[in-house]
Amino acid sequence: MFVHASSNFARLSTLSSTDVHGHVRPITSLLLHPTNPLQLITAAEDGTVKVWDWVEGRHIRTIIVAEDGKVNQCCIGQVGDKWWIFATVTNPKPGKKTKEDDSHMQYRVMRVPLLPQAASTSDKPVAYLYAMGKLRAPPTAIMISPRSNYIVALAGAKAYVYRLPTTVSDDKWKPNCVKFVSDERFTCGAFAPDRKTRSGVVQEEWFATGDEKGVIRLWHGLDAAFRQLDAAAAEAQQADMDKSMYAETEKRLPTTSLHWHAHAVAAIAFTSAGAQILSVGEESVLVQWHLASGKREYIPRLGGRPILSVAVRSGARGVEEEFWMGFADGALVRVGATTGAVSTVGQGVRLDPLRPTSNRVYPIAVHPASKSLVVPSSHPSTLQFIDPLASNVLFDLEVAPSNRVSRRDDKHLDPVAVEHVAFSEPRDGRSEWMATVEGRRSDEREGGGYVKILKFWRWSGDKYLVNTQYPRPHGSEDITALAFGAPRPTAEPFVITASTSGSVKLWHVRQAKKSEHGKFSPRSSSPTMTNNITLQPFCSFGSGDFIFCNPEETRYLLSF
Repeated sequence: MFVHASSNFARLSTLSSTDVHGHVRPITSLLLHPTNPLQLITAAEDGTVKVWDWVEGRHIRTIIVAEDGKVNQCCIGQVGDKWWIFATVTNPKPGKKTKEDDSHMQYRVMRVPLLPQAASTSDKPVAYLYAMGKLRAPPTAIMISPRSNYIVALAGAKAYVYRLPTTVSDDKWKPNCVKFVSDERFTCGAFAPDRKTRSGVVQEEWFATGDEKGVIRLWHGLDAAFRQLDAAAAEAQQADMDKSMYAETEKRLPTTSLHWHAHAVAAIAFTSAGAQILSVGEESVLVQWHLASGKREYIPRLGGRPILSVAVRSGARGVEEEFWMGFADGALVRVGATTGAVSTVGQGVRLDPLRPTSNRVYPIAVHPASKSLVVPSSHPSTLQFIDPLASNVLFDLEVAPSNRVSRRDDKHLDPVAVEHVAFSEPRDGRSEWMATVEGRRSDEREGGGYVKILKFWRWSGDKYLVNTQYPRPHGSEDITALAFGAPRPTAEPFVITASTSGSVKLWHVRQAKKSEHGKFSPRSSSPTMTNNITLQPFCSFGSGDFIFCNPEETRYLLSF
């Protein structure tokens, strides 16, 4: 976990997971300490909440919230004179066997004091856990109102709204709950900041949610809902009925809907003044909703990958307000609220979020001249050259131009991807040639099989430019190997490719015309190995000898 300055993104501190007190599972929440801005609070799937001094990079203390489960989300608020951590927790039901549909899991809202409490029998600090309520579905968000009057937990298609007490005599208080029902499953939510009317009256607290169908809903009338709950409880008390039956009630609330997103809303946030709502999602577009007029504005083409989070950096005198967004590939982008200027924050390594779920070959190579690592960028058709020591990107190379648009339905788009990359040995401090293979599966109209393109690139100035390209170098077969070789240090390099049928092709440099530079072309003959065997590159030698092996570990030596 890194702490950066928001002005110039200079790294101020690093909190490493290798710390003996660090989290052992993914972090799910990151909050600033409410009374000490030099401390951070993190929650993770290891069931713990940890407090850190980010200036010294030091762990302060650990709060165990779920020994056998995980903390999904958390927020911090003040009740009475004490600060509390409110968290959604997932853990197995006692005595239940593990089931594939997760029906053995339980979901709850828990609270624990932020500061350590002294036990009655000793001075040892311990954490007191209190359950606030149960959830009927996996939680997606938890948030607290600006004046700490309400806690809202979103789970499934229900919003669990807990009213917090204003005064308490001890820590064993239990809030009332009203459940608001929606038509679709929630994905995110946020409370509106405090606002005053022109006469100085503070407006009622309310919140907004986003759902999986791309709809944003505005939820008003929380005070009226709880007044009805109090009236029902008072009538029950007069009739000597059990008042606990009114501790939770379920109802529908009139809402205002805002709809533009074609897919699920990933995150929403309010501007500092509360006049606008910002929403982001898979479309990679920032949508600004003007609440007073109902109009909306767009800032499109922000990166081509889904936006997962959005936050607002408040402005100051001489400094405009900024909207910060985090992308699925790890990139950060900020937008000026007044100027609309878009800028990338940092130049970190970007990874394709769909690669872990893909069966495609993952190309990885080392650029011999610069010793940089070459891997696909956030889009599989683009390569990034990475300095492994500084962990930053030197430059990007778009191998295959592609339309980076959002899908129209539930079917994911299958873009063209770089599958193989290789470089010639360096001469005079540069690797003159680069070869790439890009491809995708073809559909029935294209005859099935694979659509592959072999491209040869040549270094020109400060970048690689396409020199020659060959569509379907092995017909409709899949290409499994790509490597450079050179029989002599002074000779022109050549390239060898192999396919799933066992065929191997040799490509060498030729000069077609006197005015032309050298271009790669196939030789008239191409050796063929055993048919129906998928060849994988095993080793190559500068002398022009190559070793291949197949899944049966049979090795072949080819000499050119």
